[in-house]
Amino acid sequence: MSGSANSSGDTPPVTPMQGCRWLLSLIRSAIRFFSWLSLAWLLLAALAVHWVGQHNPTPAFLLFLPSWLWSIPGLIMIAPALLFDTLRTGLPLLLALLCFLGPALGYELNFGSSAAQGSRTLKVMTYNRGQSQGTSLQPFKNQNQPDLLALQDSGGRAQSYLEADGYKEFSHGSSSGEFLLLSKFPILNTQPIVFNHPANKEGKVERTELGARFELDWVGTRIAVYNMHFPTHRGMLLSERNGGFLSGVLGIPGTPFAQKRHNREAYWEITLQQIRQVSDQIGRETIPVILVGDLNNPPFGPFHRTLCQHLVDGHSEAGHGYGYTFPGQTNNPLALFRPWLRIDYALHSKGHWETLRHEAEPSRTSQHRALFAEFSKVSR
Repeated sequence: MSGSANSSGDTPPVTPMQGCRWLLSLIRSAIRFFSWLSLAWLLLAALAVHWVGQHNPTPAFLLFLPSWLWSIPGLIMIAPALLFDTLRTGLPLLLALLCFLGPALGYELNFGSSAAQGSRTLKVMTYNRGQSQGTSLQPFKNQNQPDLLALQDSGGRAQSYLEADGYKEFSHGSSSGEFLLLSKFPILNTQPIVFNHPANKEGKVERTELGARFELDWVGTRIAVYNMHFPTHRGMLLSERNGGFLSGVLGIPGTPFAQKRHNREAYWEITLQQIRQVSDQIGRETIPVILVGDLNNPPFGPFHRTLCQHLVDGHSEAGHGYGYTFPGQTNNPLALFRPWLRIDYALHSKGHWETLRHEAEPSRTSQHRALFAEFSKVSR
């Protein structure tokens, strides 16, 4: 009787091999779960970066952080996924990471091109000289020999630049507010670009000078050069470091965060209105347009889409790498001690130009790095 009971009621002991297989299966299942979670996060991040952007305070703030931080979950999981679950999650996660860290974040592999025989080219350089730390623009300028040099934070300096020994190649110069253009070609007229804010409670209207429009005679062709400097978001971003940016997620109607979300959305909406005004003005142009300057906004989301409604971003045509221009020098370990934002631009009107070269200054102890672009006139 006892022998019969033992044979029918005892569970066979688990062998070490079976235990290892069970543990390996458990580890693989956990890795698979978190890997798919990381992949879903990358897809959500790409959606937030490109389509939501400044429409929501949370991604609007995160756009100004070193962009690789968005991929941390995937970077944590990629090694175990490739090691324990290669085909199901390792390779898909690797592909998602490459796509996100590459084209999704604006990495380009263009190496420039040569102008077609007989075509005319225009070389342009732009630089925000504010907080230049006393460093010289001369090496980068002399290397590229631009035809036009657009400067921001340079109010009233046109004549002093024209008389300086290092800028003798420019025979024409004009200023409007903080905006200066040095040119090898005649400047026909200069007009400020002003944004009128909505009237406040007292009925006063605040005006912000966003840039200046310079019309040039370029070898018999009239062209318009927009030298821009949109307002900085530094104050807003610094105030958000205490977690205020989370109102974009937590600000559900009826909660204490709802008003905070509304205030932040109103702030970003003003910037979108400014960009829309400039875009609409460019859309009404009847001559070729080049827009350069410090736009203080990364190349993602509704802001960039609105700006590029009538313009082509030179970085997408001829840029190489990420094209970061800000900050010129940083001690931020999260940015690997290098610039992490592309907020300085060189764009052109659609159908008029082709970008042949688009290069950010390689290094300099300055708040911004200069940007050089060469455009070829397209025959129409």
